Amino acid sequence: RIDQLPAEHKRVLQLAAVVGLEFHLALLRRVLGGEQSRLAATMTALARAGFVERVDVDDQDRFRFAHPLMHEEVYFSQLGETRMRSHALVAQSLSEIDASQIDARAGLLSHHWENAGEPLQAARWMARSAEWVSWRRLAEALRSWRKVADLNASAKIGRAHV
Repeated sequence: RIDQLPAEHKRVLQLAAVVGLEFHLALLRRVLGGEQSRLAATMTALARAGFVERVDVDDQDRFRFAHPLMHEEVYFSQLGETRMRSHALVAQSLSEIDASQIDARAGLLSHHWENAGEPLQAARWMARSAEWVSWRRLAEALRSWRKVADLNASAKIGRAHV
């Protein structure tokens, strides 16, 4: 079904899939940059087609994929290189919004940088996440520090093959 969508709708839906199963329109707007002029109409069309739905009545700017399998299908309908570029756009956009919440989003930023093929950036954000959670949830902080080590090792291996 996704192949039958207009190109603009398909692009928005694929970017939303990179953001996650659930997403805020404000983030999608930022990721789209200049491509956002018809975003509200596009989201209405995608909702009518059954791809996405509003999360609740009070928060009109929040959507989710109608089904996790739909999210997965849309996510993997993108070429790997395109998906990586989209993850980089999402990470960049996330790092630019609401600076007061940046530490709480550090793990998510790491996820997007890792999927963008940027293990050093991912390690940097995972370290920030580990520091942020260290006094709140020790077990999660330890998992985060292990992930930092894995990402650094991955980056070193990647540099050795260049």
